[in-house]
Amino acid sequence: MRRSAALSIVSLLLASSALCLPVQAAPHQVEAQQAAPQQAEAQQASCPALHIAVTPGTGESNAQEDPREITGLSKGRNFVQEVAEQFDGVDAWQTPYPASAGMVTSIDKDDAQAMPYGVSRREGERRLLEHLQQLLAQCSDTKVALVGFSQGAHIAGDVATQIPADRVAAVYLISDPKRSRAFGNQTAAGAALPITNKGAIPSDRHGVLGERQPGEFEGLNVVQVCALHDPVCSIIQGDPVIDFARAQDERSDATAYLESDSRIDQARLLASELAMVRQLPSTSLAKVMLQASQHTTYTGERRDFTTIDGVRVDDWMAMELSRIASEVTGEHKDIQPKPAEEHHGYWQVMGYPLWKVMDQLYGPKSDQAQLTWQVFDL
Repeated sequence: MRRSAALSIVSLLLASSALCLPVQAAPHQVEAQQAAPQQAEAQQASCPALHIAVTPGTGESNAQEDPREITGLSKGRNFVQEVAEQFDGVDAWQTPYPASAGMVTSIDKDDAQAMPYGVSRREGERRLLEHLQQLLAQCSDTKVALVGFSQGAHIAGDVATQIPADRVAAVYLISDPKRSRAFGNQTAAGAALPITNKGAIPSDRHGVLGERQPGEFEGLNVVQVCALHDPVCSIIQGDPVIDFARAQDERSDATAYLESDSRIDQARLLASELAMVRQLPSTSLAKVMLQASQHTTYTGERRDFTTIDGVRVDDWMAMELSRIASEVTGEHKDIQPKPAEEHHGYWQVMGYPLWKVMDQLYGPKSDQAQLTWQVFDL
């Protein structure tokens, strides 16, 4: 018994001493521990100083697009890609999302998945937010700039308020359907609103989907660009079109669209959409249809440009993003302003009809349309 007890005591002492000995990590564990800080440093070194995320508008993107293939706002100057190429510390990403507002916006596009506006918008918001959250978690010093047009502006504006304000360098929302009413050159949500050549926007006009909350952009550097009679971002308060548009944004079921494999199914969906449109008062519908062309004046798609300080909006955006990139990176490569009248020269007058043909035949993102735009400096 004594011998057994003694052995037990010795065993306990040996076990206790073993617990006190330093544990030798396995070779692969040591390598992993040493590699972790190096990987983190390498990851930080590859992080950009400024990351530009651009979200195109309805019909200008699809969910399968490569987010690193920057086509910008489809038509006009590709100012996002241009700035990303000019600055060493800048990269860009384009939100791949359905960019749909129903069958009427997708029926003639082979790569588009039709779905209600609200479903498309929420999917775009989810994808953009997830991308930015992942980027900001990996790159502690990176700042972001958000750019959006139309439905893309709706998405970018919503996402901007969901990430830390100190990580946001700037937000540019062109034709935001949620633009708040303005008082001078400032909106109630806290965004700057430059006055364009189309005129100052009265305080009784706001976005077709209503208004953002007062002070929603507090602490953020947000600029909203809107032409006076663009019905997407500047519609008279109380117009019946607003309730119709809100109903489309609130739709959440895309089952019928996702299962519409045949042309007959698609035709039925299109007919149902047109039936809803016909319920609008004829005067409101006619006014929107007449003014709809103003929605396409920001990038040269139409020849009656919207300009800021005499510069077409897409050229102005190139200057603005260049300024932001210079401030964030410390590199100074300012893009000089290009007066809008330079887009009305003989060469441009000759090239514009040819570009329209290429746009209709092959689409705005096709090599043919893009090359024509560049060659004729449209």
